[in-house]
Amino acid sequence: MSTLSKVFVVLVTVLSILLVAVTVSFVAQAENYDERARNAEAERRAAERSALAAQNERAAERERLQEREAQLNAQIESLSSSNTDLQSRLADAQSAAREARAQLDKWEASLERLTAAEQRNADLLAAKTEELNRRRDESVDQRTRLVQASDRIAHLSTEVDALDRQVRRFRERMVAMQEEREDLERMVARLPQDVRDRIIDVDEPVLPDTAIDLIDEAASRIRVQLDSLPEE
Repeated sequence: MSTLSKVFVVLVTVLSILLVAVTVSFVAQAENYDERARNAEAERRAAERSALAAQNERAAERERLQEREAQLNAQIESLSSSNTDLQSRLADAQSAAREARAQLDKWEASLERLTAAEQRNADLLAAKTEELNRRRDESVDQRTRLVQASDRIAHLSTEVDALDRQVRRFRERMVAMQEEREDLERMVARLPQDVRDRIIDVDEPVLPDTAIDLIDEAASRIRVQLDSLPEE
């Protein structure tokens, strides 16, 4: 065999090897491409399902958002109405607060007047209490003086009784002396005229001076003591 043939055989062998390698690589790549294609198809379908699910979720979320928005709008309207009502109540409350403040000012003024009146009443009560104590002391003193006066009246009553007894005795003596005087006058009337002229005039009072002085002195003493008694 010639060298050319050997070279040709070597070249054919090398080319065969290269062809086999290329074929194997192509087949392997073709299988990889099929696998990738199937994977890509599966991924596409999965993506489509995910997209559909996401679309459904977005639709559901949109519906929920719309419902939520409707609810929020209703709440906003309710809050707006409540806000209007609260503002009206706030205005009423502020008006009531102003009226309450004015009433409180009136009550504070009344309290000040009552406090001043209470102070005046306390001062008046203290003055009345002092006057009452003074009058009570005076009443005690008056009672003491009345007791003393009662004692003095009892003593004077005793003296008056004694003086009454003395006066009765003097009156009895005066009656007896008056009878004696009448007897003397009758006796003198029976005497002669010249004898009667020499007899002391029996028309003069015969009451002893000591009796008259005693009665006057007792009456004066009783009158002075009665005048000195305390008035009730």
